[in-house]
Amino acid sequence: MKREKFVKLTSSSYITIFVDPETGVEYAMNSAINGDVVSPLYNADGSLKVNEEYRKK
Repeated sequence: MKREKFVKLTSSSYITIFVDPETGVEYAMNSAINGDVVSPLYNADGSLKVNEEYRKK
């Protein structure tokens, strides 16, 4: 069975939040007329936001 590289957590008009199930790192994708921008999410201390629920064990 093939695993998806990213799992969609939530979305709104312009922003979609994904998680990488292998690392648990969350990403935001901003959809704009001139293209999509993907960026990892960070905690207040500057570390990557890791969603432990989705992290590969």
